[in-house]
Amino acid sequence: MRFQVPELFLGCFLTVAVFAMGTLFARQEQTASPAQPQSRQETTAESSKTQNPDTELTGSMWLTKDAAGFFTFALVIVGIGQAVLFFVQLRYMRTGMDDATMAARAAQTSAETAKEQVELTKLGVFALNRAYLDATVSEAKTQFIADPRPPSGYFRPGDPMEICAKITLKNSGKTRGVIVQAYGEFRTGTWLPPVPNYDTAKGRTYVADFSISDAEALPFPWNFKTSEVVEQFFFGSVLYKDIFGRGHVSRFCMRILPSHENGGDARMQLAGNDAWRECD
Repeated sequence: MRFQVPELFLGCFLTVAVFAMGTLFARQEQTASPAQPQSRQETTAESSKTQNPDTELTGSMWLTKDAAGFFTFALVIVGIGQAVLFFVQLRYMRTGMDDATMAARAAQTSAETAKEQVELTKLGVFALNRAYLDATVSEAKTQFIADPRPPSGYFRPGDPMEICAKITLKNSGKTRGVIVQAYGEFRTGTWLPPVPNYDTAKGRTYVADFSISDAEALPFPWNFKTSEVVEQFFFGSVLYKDIFGRGHVSRFCMRILPSHENGGDARMQLAGNDAWRECD
């Protein structure tokens, strides 16, 4: 059984009422007998003691024959009862606070778990229905440099040549993607560092704004060229957005072994580690 705060106040008021009633009855008994001379009172008291010795309160007789004593005793009982109720109430309040704390923690844990589940669900929806773009080097040809054209108007052996590389984009996701930017760079050498690093001062960046639907493959509309017709790396990245507005990157990296004939296709092989060819 739990006692509320109003019940504690009611008990205090009852205690004060009992104390006030005891005081009132004691005062009425004192005022009921008229004042008499001191000598007469003493004589009467001595004769009363002689004639009736039981009239003096002795032992526990004060509890039943004296109103002040009775109500004082009742006040003590009520006070003890209130103290017991206070400690019982305090114990229940402490237990209730512990239960409330545990319930609050459990509710907080449930709310955090529900929030994590919602986030995981959202990530699952995004991952399942977004676009996945794969960029690959589809062609690398050796050709004469057409700009500027030779004065004779036609090309001859020995004229300057260049490598022209093309990339192809394929969307293997379930929704369309929007191509935002494409970057390509040629670099001579025999090795690549573990972490991709681009020198934008040497590479070429194209800003784009066209979409590619799901299960569609199409060539990137612009080419990447270099006048160094030697064995080298060709790498870069394509930036695109999915239908949720999130940006992604598709990287490519190939080793090019060019032909030295006009219109000749270069031999190509994958180069670099997975970081150079990853798609997020």
